[in-house]
Amino acid sequence: MTYSDDCVAEALNRHFIPVQVDYEKAPKLVDQYQAIWTPNLNVVDARERRMFHVEGWLAPAEFLAMLQTARGQFSMRSKKFDEAEAHFQTVFDKYPFSPYAPQALYY
Repeated sequence: MTYSDDCVAEALNRHFIPVQVDYEKAPKLVDQYQAIWTPNLNVVDARERRMFHVEGWLAPAEFLAMLQTARGQFSMRSKKFDEAEAHFQTVFDKYPFSPYAPQALYY
């Protein structure tokens, strides 16, 4: 339901390289990213360092807020602070009642 939402699919495909992993066929990845539950989303950089992680189902609007927060975290950890600020501000402005809004406001 969430992944098939048009806005979610567009955000994933525009800003990320989505990869679906079969846990039973990729035990090394499961161990590397300490996956204990699905759904499990990890945002990693080109060197496979985890920049953001979340486990559990989210409704489409919450998922979009989470993706924007992930973009902010990625930018922040990449020392692109102006980009990070813009991503966090978007979370706070577009999703003020999201559980990600306080984190966005903090950063």
